Amino acid sequence: MSKISWTGETWNPIAGCTKVSAGCDNCYAIPEAIRMAANPLFAHYNGTAEMVDGNPEWTGKINTSDKALGYPEKLKQPTLIFVNSMSDIFHEDVPTEFIDKIYDVMEKFDRHIYQVLTKRDAGMKKYVNARYADRDPPKHIWHGVSVETANLYPRIRRLQETKSAIRFLSLEPLLGPLPDLPLDGIDWVIVGGESGPNFRDMDLDHARGVRNQCGEKDVAFFYKQAGGGGQDKGGNVLDNSPHQNFPIENIDDYERGVELNDEEKAEKIVELAKSVNKIKTRIERGYKSRFDAFVEAGAILNRAKIGVKQTGGKWNDWLEKNEISPRTARRAMQFCNDPNAYEIDRAKAAAAMKKKRDAAAGEGTGPTQAMLVRRLLINILKDATDEEIEALYELIKEDDRLSDLAQRIQAITTPTEQPEAA
Repeated sequence: MSKISWTGETWNPIAGCTKVSAGCDNCYAIPEAIRMAANPLFAHYNGTAEMVDGNPEWTGKINTSDKALGYPEKLKQPTLIFVNSMSDIFHEDVPTEFIDKIYDVMEKFDRHIYQVLTKRDAGMKKYVNARYADRDPPKHIWHGVSVETANLYPRIRRLQETKSAIRFLSLEPLLGPLPDLPLDGIDWVIVGGESGPNFRDMDLDHARGVRNQCGEKDVAFFYKQAGGGGQDKGGNVLDNSPHQNFPIENIDDYERGVELNDEEKAEKIVELAKSVNKIKTRIERGYKSRFDAFVEAGAILNRAKIGVKQTGGKWNDWLEKNEISPRTARRAMQFCNDPNAYEIDRAKAAAAMKKKRDAAAGEGTGPTQAMLVRRLLINILKDATDEEIEALYELIKEDDRLSDLAQRIQAITTPTEQPEAA
């Protein structure tokens, strides 16, 4: 479940972006992309962001992932899905063919609502109007633009010219007043202050101004947060009211991010424990790579640890209760969080295995190596000529550990006596 309160899940088949306006200056997606690139399960983040003079920056590289296209199918419950929270679907370097694939998925799995948000309004208008030139746009695919300051109103105009069942504005981070907001044809407005270590303060009067304009135009208004560097991100109440409205009446039919009480959080933590134990079972049965499973489990354990802390529990007690080794948990979480830990551990494991095999080998062929040689030679025998078979026999006949194979070769090369003709 996403932490973004106006959606349910995020879906990122595209990774990487570039900055285009002031709202991008402290983009949360850049450090997140660096962290994600360390996880082998999300290889399409590799090379999209880097540290420059101590600051996270986009490299300009855009990657796409066909594997990630399958995510909406896996979500069985109708869900609000924010499309490409870590990139921009209409970035100029995203191939049109891949955008086609994304829209094909959205149209096929229409039990969900897809929230397509962009800063590339011209690209969106051109693509969407061409795709739906001779038909109505699907009701479950919403289109929106980000607007941080009044000089970006042209984005709104192009959105208004885009064929869409629902059009919405994301005014976050709200960096200035937005007088005379053009709201004709707009169904939903989201307002939020900037969060994170370098946040810029939002003037609450600017948020009130947007709220009042939405009220006058009968546009659904969603107040996300005041912003700031704290855990609560400044709070999500404006003038003693949460103002969390959506543009459709049946929004409760869709899974979305909501604030949980302690009992609900505890239930979520139990579900996370079950997920970790399912991964353990798959490892034990050989269904899943040990290393990839550690990374997957680490991501779940990170979420569980936050939940345990929020509900006042003790982490080690929770691990013991769910029969999860603290050492294993630390290792899995490190794999997920540390860019180097995964590869370092794989290298150590490979070196240890090589040392073990070398020790077993001694001066001759070790048992493990003998097994591999045996399998290889059996495969070679299937298509070998008589001369090749005899050469193989000469090579292995003195090795007792391959004696069974030598006997088989000898049987092949020894002519079978044929009965004399009557």
